[in-house]
Amino acid sequence: ATAAGPGTGPLAARRLPLTGPDPAEAATWLAEVLEETGTRSLSRVLDLDALAGATPAQADCYGPRLAYAHHEDATDLAVDTGELPHGDLGLWQASEPASGGVWAGQPCAVAQVQRRLAGVRAQGLQGLVVAAWMRAALARQGLALPAAGGRTDLRTPLLAELGTLRPGTAWQLAQASLALDTAGRVWTYHLVLAREGVSQGLQRAEVRLRHQPGSHLLSYEGVLQVAGFSLDEDAAFGCTDQVDATTGRYRVARVGTLRYQREGGTVQFGSRSAHYCGHPVDGAGAHEAAQVAGFTADEELDPGDKLLSATRGASTGWRGDFTRYAAQAPVAGGSGQFLLAWQAGPGDSHARALAATQATAASGRQTLQAFFAYTQELASTTGELQGLICNWAGPGAQHAPQARFQSQQVGRDGTTGPYTLEDSRITYAPTRSCASTTTWFDADGDGTLGLGEGVGTTPALDAPTGGRTVAQELGHRGFSVPPLF
Repeated sequence: ATAAGPGTGPLAARRLPLTGPDPAEAATWLAEVLEETGTRSLSRVLDLDALAGATPAQADCYGPRLAYAHHEDATDLAVDTGELPHGDLGLWQASEPASGGVWAGQPCAVAQVQRRLAGVRAQGLQGLVVAAWMRAALARQGLALPAAGGRTDLRTPLLAELGTLRPGTAWQLAQASLALDTAGRVWTYHLVLAREGVSQGLQRAEVRLRHQPGSHLLSYEGVLQVAGFSLDEDAAFGCTDQVDATTGRYRVARVGTLRYQREGGTVQFGSRSAHYCGHPVDGAGAHEAAQVAGFTADEELDPGDKLLSATRGASTGWRGDFTRYAAQAPVAGGSGQFLLAWQAGPGDSHARALAATQATAASGRQTLQAFFAYTQELASTTGELQGLICNWAGPGAQHAPQARFQSQQVGRDGTTGPYTLEDSRITYAPTRSCASTTTWFDADGDGTLGLGEGVGTTPALDAPTGGRTVAQELGHRGFSVPPLF
């Protein structure tokens, strides 16, 4: 491969963005798709339905649905007993319980990141598989790369390959092309899929990859955009004026972007995803995701472009579950900075965030420090954690962060295998003071509220020292906000 072109073979895979469970695994996926080798040949890994994305899940140890009684912040006895909604509390159990499946036993901070990002990773990785398929098909068909300012149409060869890869598929290719800008520097992969005659699930999908090689093989940058347009019954993400006339289901979209940069041995990326209302109405060739979502000048999803009502009209904007995740780390792993932040509704004043910094000792043991607290809402935050809100949704709730945060330190020997919990400071009561004098609550998260359970709880949380803010304290402990957050 050369700096001027997308190239083929394993080097080409390393020049595409690295994402997924870890960068090395993503690179292996792409190399094997391009080379048609190993267990991840295209026929094995192509899963167009994964382009739909998925609603983010939570770890079972995080933010359980929580029963309470005699809530001390209640001013009305009619509301002093009830249940807090799923997801509104922070790290609640130190480790993922047996119900967490493959993540059972893992420290809660680790399990929450993995569960929260599973759908985003699957959608993004499938977008990369599609881009690798386009590049490999161009070589297989003997088609020429476009000249500067030109475009190569890949629809016909890809359509023939799709029929072989997935006989009888309902998917049709509306567009597939590879273009090179007039300066001869930026490559754009664009593919639009459509599926007719299905009454629910994914109806249409779009993949756009803008990739710019640098001055050498280990220097590049770009942005991947993936949009899945579906029919859904969930009114939380639907709009009243975006309803399919035939099925009565909401027309919704799950859109994700991945901005990436690599220079030598260091890779950094910023991922964004959210739910949107509506489907594209223009024909093939348009930027379909832009018909429902707003983008920044860097072609990332814009968290400031949001819908504050259930009616879309002519507007764009996210409807729910906006997630941002960024990292800066060596490709070889072992150390790095990571930040995950998410916001359930566009009208929320704050977002929840998990920050982490990882280092490797001379012995080879990896240590990861993780911190949970709240940030400003995603449209305005710079990634700084402000503090903990202990009573977000209960009686007498207040949304002013306190100078406290949850923390876990975990470790493992080597670069693979499960983490073990070394220290955990996560205990609090769901009250304004973070303590309980009279409030009963399901302190152990087992789904049952015992007589007087939780009364007398005092917070066992982490806090800044030396007059620092929460953000300054995390910096003192080695954390810095990844540049592409």
